[in-house]
Amino acid sequence: MSVVNPDFIPPLDAVLPRAGTPCENEEVLNRINMKREQAKKSWKNEAITSKAVKLSDRNSPEVKFFLMHGRDPILPVESSMCPPTITYTSSDDYKSEMVTRLQEAFILAKYNLQAAQQKQKEQYDLKSDVINYAIGDKIWVFNPKYKTRTINKTVT
Repeated sequence: MSVVNPDFIPPLDAVLPRAGTPCENEEVLNRINMKREQAKKSWKNEAITSKAVKLSDRNSPEVKFFLMHGRDPILPVESSMCPPTITYTSSDDYKSEMVTRLQEAFILAKYNLQAAQQKQKEQYDLKSDVINYAIGDKIWVFNPKYKTRTINKTVT
């Protein structure tokens, strides 16, 4: 029968010292604490991002987030593991990049709206009956005559 030490965590034990022992690698410990603090601060933004991705359209999962922010969402795993990929040297670079992204978003939204309209038209056409009339066919015309009421108050 083996005895399990609850304080022993194999992946972290090589990097971090156990409680009560002097810290051999303070830099790593500081980095981990800093990441933990950053994760606490940015969790609200990450939760909003993940909710937007979850609630977006089934056919194209990035559409709503892409339309709102002009970029693909940055997931929590990506933000913690990967350094930022885009760095802007000036505001003009940022402006030109944002204009192209918004144009792409507009084109994507237009395409998706047209596809949705076509899909709705096909569904409507499945249920509707098309009646073709030829010139000279006899048809019933409903032309109701409305009754005119006279109000006794105004008649003298």
